[in-house]
Amino acid sequence: MANSNEPQQKKNETDHQSGKKPKQKASASPIRKDPIHLLSLLSLLIAIVAIATAIYVLQVNKQLHQDFDQQKNTMDTRLSKLRTQQSSIQDHLKATGKSLKQAKEEIKERLDNVNQQFKLTMEQQLYENQDWMLLKARYYIELAQINAHWSDNVSTTVALLKQADMILSHINTSEVFNIRQAIAREIAQLKSKPKIDVAGLLSQLDAAQQTVRKLPLALTEKKLTEATNHQNASNETPRTWRKRLQDSVSLLEKLVVIRRHDEDIKPLLSPLYVAVIKETIQLNLQEVQWAVLNNNHQVYQIALNQAIENIKRHFDTSATITSHLIQQLNQLKNINLNQKTININESLPLLNNFIEHKKDTKVDSQTDSRGESSQ
Repeated sequence: MANSNEPQQKKNETDHQSGKKPKQKASASPIRKDPIHLLSLLSLLIAIVAIATAIYVLQVNKQLHQDFDQQKNTMDTRLSKLRTQQSSIQDHLKATGKSLKQAKEEIKERLDNVNQQFKLTMEQQLYENQDWMLLKARYYIELAQINAHWSDNVSTTVALLKQADMILSHINTSEVFNIRQAIAREIAQLKSKPKIDVAGLLSQLDAAQQTVRKLPLALTEKKLTEATNHQNASNETPRTWRKRLQDSVSLLEKLVVIRRHDEDIKPLLSPLYVAVIKETIQLNLQEVQWAVLNNNHQVYQIALNQAIENIKRHFDTSATITSHLIQQLNQLKNINLNQKTININESLPLLNNFIEHKKDTKVDSQTDSRGESSQ
């Protein structure tokens, strides 16, 4: 305030000392006074703003501290709640873990029981399937034995044994392997058995029956044939005096009859009797065919001998067709229909023993399983 009065006093003194241009000095004094005043006002304003800012900052800082304290308290409260919840959750988890462990043990025990029951069921089912296959294989082996005993059809017996072996191939045990080896040995024995060509024998006998119809009779038929041929030849050739002489000599020979009393007199055979003889020989050969089909060696030999004797007795054995037929029938006599019977008695006892042992094992396992389930 003192500084502001000093210029005013100086102004009044200058006004009294000189009256020159008072207006110009009066107008110049405000120009000198404004910057200082503005500076002071600006300083005052800055100070007020600084104070207000400081007060605001203090208030904000206080408010922040209050908010922080409040948030801290809130966080502490929440943390305490979370800790309480965590402890309760941990307790709950422990209880749940114990219950889960107990439930897991119970489930495991139940699963073990179920697995054991399932295993027993599968074993029983497997036993039943294997028992069925074993019984079926035994049935085929029994059929093979019956066929080998009552029939000579080796191929059927081998097929039955192969079927039994194929069924047993689905069971992989050492006992079954031994049974299959026995079956293989039986099949090898059957295949090594000499086989009679039944179809070939029947064909040869049928051809022999056809040949019987063409056989020439002994002596009589031969002489008649030669006479007929001689007469035909004489009719065809020109007659000369030498030929006529030969005819006369031949006629003279026919007029003179020479009888031999040291030999049996054989009467001439009638065509009906010849037909009966041929039919008899054919019946003998048909009897041989029946013996081949029925594997009867005794009847086979008897019928062949009868056929050969009838041919030798009534037909010309010097003829080529007759000698060839007799030779063929003699070759057929060398065939033996009594083939050695092969006994199939190795595999079936082994299979029966295995079935009985398996049955006893099954009964023991069922008894043990019932005892464990009751405990």
